[in-house]
Amino acid sequence: MSTSLDPGPVPRRYPPTASGWIFRATGQAHRLALRLYPGRLRQRYGAEMLQVLQHRWDKEQGAHPRSYLPRVWWYLVKDLAGSIRSDRREIGRERRRSLNELIASVFQDMRYATRGFLKSPGFVLVAVLTVALGVGANVAIRSVVNAVVLRPLPFPDSARIARLWPSHFFSARQVIALQQETDSYEAIAAGAPGTFTTIGDGAPEQLGGSIVGAGHFDVLGVPPALGRAFHPDDSAPGASPVTILNHGYWVRRFGADPDVIGRSLAVEGEGALSRTVVGVMPPAYEPFPWHSEIFVPMIVEPGTHDYDDMHRFWLLGRLRPDVAVANAQAELQGVTARLAAGETPVFNRDAAEIAQVVTYHESRVGGVRGTLWILLAAVGAVLLVACTNVANLLLARSGVRQQEVAVRAAIGASRWRIIRQLLTENAVLGVTGGLVGLAAAQGSMSFLLGLLPANTPRTDEVSIDAIVLTFALGISLVAGLVFGLVPAFRVTRADRPALRERGRGITAGRSRFRLNNGLVAAEVAISVILVVAAGLLVKSLWMLQQVDPGFNVGGVTTMRIAPPTGAYPKEEQRRLYYRQVEERVAALPGVVSVGLVNVLPLTRGVMGVAISPDGQPVPPGTEPERVSYRAVTPGYVDTFQIPLLEGRDLGPEDRMGGAPAGLINRALARRLWPHGSAVGKQVSWSTGEPWFTVVGVLGDFHQTALSAETRPEAYVPYDQESWLRTMHLAVRSAGEVDVAASVREAIWSVDPNVVVADETTMEQVLERSMATPRSTTLLFSGFALLALALGAIGVFGVMTYIVSQRTHEIGVRLALGATRSDVVLSTLRSGMAPALAGLVIGGVGSMATGGLLSSLLFEVAQTDPGVLAGVMALFLAVTMLANLLPALRAAKVDPVLALRQ
Repeated sequence: MSTSLDPGPVPRRYPPTASGWIFRATGQAHRLALRLYPGRLRQRYGAEMLQVLQHRWDKEQGAHPRSYLPRVWWYLVKDLAGSIRSDRREIGRERRRSLNELIASVFQDMRYATRGFLKSPGFVLVAVLTVALGVGANVAIRSVVNAVVLRPLPFPDSARIARLWPSHFFSARQVIALQQETDSYEAIAAGAPGTFTTIGDGAPEQLGGSIVGAGHFDVLGVPPALGRAFHPDDSAPGASPVTILNHGYWVRRFGADPDVIGRSLAVEGEGALSRTVVGVMPPAYEPFPWHSEIFVPMIVEPGTHDYDDMHRFWLLGRLRPDVAVANAQAELQGVTARLAAGETPVFNRDAAEIAQVVTYHESRVGGVRGTLWILLAAVGAVLLVACTNVANLLLARSGVRQQEVAVRAAIGASRWRIIRQLLTENAVLGVTGGLVGLAAAQGSMSFLLGLLPANTPRTDEVSIDAIVLTFALGISLVAGLVFGLVPAFRVTRADRPALRERGRGITAGRSRFRLNNGLVAAEVAISVILVVAAGLLVKSLWMLQQVDPGFNVGGVTTMRIAPPTGAYPKEEQRRLYYRQVEERVAALPGVVSVGLVNVLPLTRGVMGVAISPDGQPVPPGTEPERVSYRAVTPGYVDTFQIPLLEGRDLGPEDRMGGAPAGLINRALARRLWPHGSAVGKQVSWSTGEPWFTVVGVLGDFHQTALSAETRPEAYVPYDQESWLRTMHLAVRSAGEVDVAASVREAIWSVDPNVVVADETTMEQVLERSMATPRSTTLLFSGFALLALALGAIGVFGVMTYIVSQRTHEIGVRLALGATRSDVVLSTLRSGMAPALAGLVIGGVGSMATGGLLSSLLFEVAQTDPGVLAGVMALFLAVTMLANLLPALRAAKVDPVLALRQ
């Protein structure tokens, strides 16, 4: 009987009392129903199924057609359902059997691999450590990239939070104007850093905080955990001072007391001596790059200096769901252009061209994204070098295992079964190395975070989470399979029996080293690219260190002091206080000079103003000159030993009540008066109102960083800027005398309630200004040196293996009259050939990829010939040494023993 998919012809024996068409229809129903059965079921049980149907056909021939047809259909449906259930159970059983067999086979392969590894612990140790180095470096940097760059900011729907014009700081007037004129945002709020001082119980404590607009918490979508957010009324002049506490400060200061709402906090700053607590934020709420212990509302008071001239606020906005960032930027450019064209311009005329809107995530991480991706690429290259090294180890090991593989194939193992066994071994190596690397990455995470650039945000969020763990295990497994794939296929090639290479001549035997040499060339090339990049960064850092800051950083100790507003509410009181501090400190033994400045050199804080070069009001629509300025005391120039190029220094006569005087740097003098002396010239505000008369010109120095260009800058006496409360005291001491402790005592002798903070030296300030390029260089150089070491080990290992495989050939050559120097030179030539090829490829690759480092380099060309030549010489020496040791070993081969073997 047929067992095909077609059930065959329907029987045509009709009872004399039945209607023929009913039985014919029933036969067709048989045929259609059989096609509904699973195909594999029909193929396996087709004959039996047809026999059952034929039996029922014969049995029902005597029945009446009306009762016959329903019964036949009932049988068909019942058999169909039962057959499908049976088939599914059978399929499940087969799948479970297959899965169990596969699992058992995998465990068998793993046990076999473990036994094999125990027989060669040296090989396993080298392979695991090599993989661990590559995987550990990748996991560590990937953790940083994941937390800093890839993970969204910890705010609800953070993709809709944008920062308006990241390169610009806004005045309160500009903030209000943009809130009123823009339609792309659900809310816009300002934010700025602030410094506050606790007063009352115990020693005063300085707190970092934030001054925020009323809509700040709506923009970020995070309401207070206790209490309420700021109301618009809290920003009105004369409003009752209020504050919202950071969760950590609430726990530290108030012991997490839930009844803190409504209590008074004795903290001064931003015009208040105490504030009422109205809210507490949830844990880990850090909206800005600076740490905030408390939040206070921005006071909007039109007509004041703070309202119009103090540009210190960030602007954050929550975009409407239907508004894209590009549309918001177009609107901002239009609004700023309109506000710049009015009778009382709110913005400069060029604002429409340079105004930007970026996502807040981009604003926070954009400055370090490129550096982190470059570091991730570097550790990826290290992993490639590590994998290449392990592949070479496995290739060397495969030559020894050819006889084993031949035996297994001879007793019936298929090629794919042997390849699976070998790949399982490689996967075990890779995963083991990955686990070791994961542990090493976890243990070194704090050390890595200490090496990251100082401006790296969100470092407190870096951890090895589930994503990074999956990444680590994934690359470990993939690396294990990839570096073992070629050796596995090579050792199981059907056209290379175990003894064929041994039975053929020496020339044929050498052909099996071509792949090893190719891998050596590849890892040398990758290592050269990394080391050249590290060399460029090292030279860039060296060039940065050679830059003259423009002043003498040696022997200067600085500390920040801020007299409490409650004790010194008036400007003349603050002027008197700082004068007394200078006098007390200047009288200390070992102190050479003392000065005060509101912003230290080589730090990021600046104050900028618009000026008029000719004393006339800047016409509407005309861009005024903009300069940075610092408030200083007469001892500032001597303390920092800034060169005085022209005129005189500030003196005791330049006090409040005298003629306004000031200093300018050479950059500003050249811009305003390029063809004459600047001394005696008048510097005016952009309104035309006189500001000060130039009494001296100072040499240029780097205000914010050694790599930054010198900007036009003015220096005015603190007596003219006494609204500033916080100042930095700078003390120059003689020789190596440490005067910090005595300086603190002198400050507290004037007023013991003044906070003294940020004690440091200018040498440390200089070091911190170079922290970012230094940390990047150290990290990259570490990875490059790791690649260099792995490359050297790879060359040494391959040459050692090749020499061991060529022992017979070397013995024959020595027996035929070759000298040992000939053997050394021959071995060196064969070993240096792939290394030289790798050097050439790496040199070309480093020139092609040098542009990726352009943003990290200072005064160094991307294809610096000196760096390239130095790296080439270094690699020649390293590869020569790695080849020389095996070559000397080859020269010691005993011809008699070699021939006997």
